[in-house]
Amino acid sequence: MSSSPNSKKYKRLSNKKTITKTYVDKLSQELAEVIEDLTHTGKKVLLPTELKKIKTICKRSDKYVKEAYDLVMEHLEENHAEVRLSAFQICDEIFRRSHCFREQVIFNLEKVVRLTAGADLPPPAPVACELKRVALTAIHKWNTEFGKNYKKLDLGYNYLRQVEKIDFTALNLVDTATSAREQEVRRRQEAVNRERIKKVLLEYKEKEADITTSLTSLSNCINLLLPHPDDFFIADSDEQSESKPMSSMSQSGGEGRSECSGSDSDDDLQDVGLREVGMVNTKHSIQLQFMPSSEACIDKTPENAVIIENAQEHARLIGTKYLPSVKAWLQVLSKSSDKPEEKRRLIELRGELEDVMFKYGRMTFNSAADDVSSDSELEEVPEVLEDKPAGDSVSTLDPSIWSIISKGEAVGDPTSAQTRLVNVDKSESDAGPSTSSDNPPVSGRKQKLLAVAPKLPFDVDLYHWEDDKLPVPTMIPSSTDGHRFWVGSESCMDELPVPEGSASLRTRVIEFTGSFSPVSHSCRVRLPSGKLCPRCDRHKCPFHGEIVPRDENGVCINSKDAMRIQELQEKRQQERPDWQDPKLLAEIKKATGMDLKMPEKGKRKKRKKEYPGLTDLKQSENTTTKRLEKKIFKKSVMRKVATAMDRIDQRKFKDKYGDQFQYFYN
Repeated sequence: MSSSPNSKKYKRLSNKKTITKTYVDKLSQELAEVIEDLTHTGKKVLLPTELKKIKTICKRSDKYVKEAYDLVMEHLEENHAEVRLSAFQICDEIFRRSHCFREQVIFNLEKVVRLTAGADLPPPAPVACELKRVALTAIHKWNTEFGKNYKKLDLGYNYLRQVEKIDFTALNLVDTATSAREQEVRRRQEAVNRERIKKVLLEYKEKEADITTSLTSLSNCINLLLPHPDDFFIADSDEQSESKPMSSMSQSGGEGRSECSGSDSDDDLQDVGLREVGMVNTKHSIQLQFMPSSEACIDKTPENAVIIENAQEHARLIGTKYLPSVKAWLQVLSKSSDKPEEKRRLIELRGELEDVMFKYGRMTFNSAADDVSSDSELEEVPEVLEDKPAGDSVSTLDPSIWSIISKGEAVGDPTSAQTRLVNVDKSESDAGPSTSSDNPPVSGRKQKLLAVAPKLPFDVDLYHWEDDKLPVPTMIPSSTDGHRFWVGSESCMDELPVPEGSASLRTRVIEFTGSFSPVSHSCRVRLPSGKLCPRCDRHKCPFHGEIVPRDENGVCINSKDAMRIQELQEKRQQERPDWQDPKLLAEIKKATGMDLKMPEKGKRKKRKKEYPGLTDLKQSENTTTKRLEKKIFKKSVMRKVATAMDRIDQRKFKDKYGDQFQYFYN
């Protein structure tokens, strides 16, 4: 055991100040470290290995017992219920084993009770309630075991029982009452489950016949609409009986031929014999590929219309009524281990219902009769082509048809309708586009620019565009306060300039008429996490600069872009100060233990929690109600609300008494 002093820094949760403690020997420092770690784990049960270390050190001497008491009392003063709970559990373990520790605790029993079972215990609230229960239970056990030998402990226990009215017997029966309550809840739940099972079985017996009938009917309808492939084949016995005379016929037809011919010649002879009698060779095989996932299209005809209607009706009953009921029954029966036979039957019934509904779901019905009738109503009419003369663009009218223009009206007569129609035709022809050769042709580039350029109609802004001496528009204010008899005539006639009036005469709001093209590319820069940057900016990413084409791995596709980005990174590294040299920082960290490296841009170090096992009180206090209160009851917000309410009250006052002279100016 060395006598050289050791020092270590500790940060208290109560005042968030770092305390530097100096220890005489290593055992004192080890004891402080073990108690520090054990009280800040945040667990409700102490770690046996760490607790054993504390007991071993306290067995060495009473000096370490007193140091353990001082450390425990320091942690009992922390503003965290989890720390106090662990500290009191350590206190309880040492109290049962050390006379010196008992004397220290009993001497300050009032303080211990106030810190563990007082009224103002720190958060979290559930842990604080557990701490109070554990503390009072431990004090009751201490008095039972050591109350005869320690008078002050007996007095403190009687004070808590008689003055503070603490029922220690109820504390001892907490676990028993809790278990009894749980058993009562469990018993009630089992009774409810039994009643539900009885109702389910009764309902199943009532609907079993209907479910079976619907299931059988739907299966029969499906088999009638789509027969099973086995129904198309003939029995094997029939095939064998028919194949025997065929073979005899082939053998009789093959008499007189040499037996040295191969099997191919025998097959050919057999095919010839079968073709002569019009029979099909049974040795031929045809492979058919069925697509189970494809839907079966059934044409609705008068013959199968009734079958389809019955299938639809039974499928609707099963899908909307019977199958959900069976699933609900199974869910109720699964909560109990009783009735295994009924549960098995329901599982089989559910499987059959799901299978038949799956088969029905793959069927589609087409009303072929409607299509045929609609097609039959259309009649093909041959198209009649009439030859028109090339020179005549307008068909001649029958002269017998009556015209609004009189034949006797001359074109030269200015009052006639014929003359007015001719003048209108001339004006329209003159207003058309000019095709004279005097105007030079417009270039292709100019035509493209004119097509893209926006076209604006003539408006006020173009009228005043080149007007240097534009007069500022004015306005006459209208006073709405009081009657017109109480307002002077001169004040009403004063003209005021309109703010930004001259500028408004030269401006025009133009709506965007172009087409928005969505961004189809992303930044795709490799992030420290290994993923790619998902930002879809058009030209520049705010985090990684100009967006360049990259592959799936985040590598630049164009080599020039990669070189330019590398040059920018090197330039940024050169701008780093000299004292940020990695070698210099490593030496400083090795000598002093401090890391002076500046955080890189966009890469901030996450602040590690000093005690990750403890509940974060700031996070628990940061509730929705707290955040809303902070925003709503802010001084500036309250001032705005008060101003708005005063304005509303003033408006109501004016509406009621604004026409009365004595109230209006008060």
